[in-house]
Amino acid sequence: MKSQGLKQWIIFILLAYHAIGGVYYFAGYLQNLVIGKQNVFSPMIGLPLTMLGWPQMVYADLVHLPSLGPKIPTVLALVLFLSLICFIIITISKETNTTS
Repeated sequence: MKSQGLKQWIIFILLAYHAIGGVYYFAGYLQNLVIGKQNVFSPMIGLPLTMLGWPQMVYADLVHLPSLGPKIPTVLALVLFLSLICFIIITISKETNTTS
């Protein structure tokens, strides 16, 4: 029984990780289109790479934040990530309270 729950959590976390990466990519892609900047990679190349490496990109954005100003993709990715962490903590605490 517990392995089924663990499997569901792992699938949920992987899907959420890739969804946040997708939001980060499309927010940056749209931001570049709005400001008239050229997108270097096509979505067929950029999306998979961003979905895997978005935490490193968010970190780089945060390190260079004072010089570049706030970036919409960074803020969206951080909000989604923190929401996911809060959701997991609340769900685990509810499961712990119901089994006790």
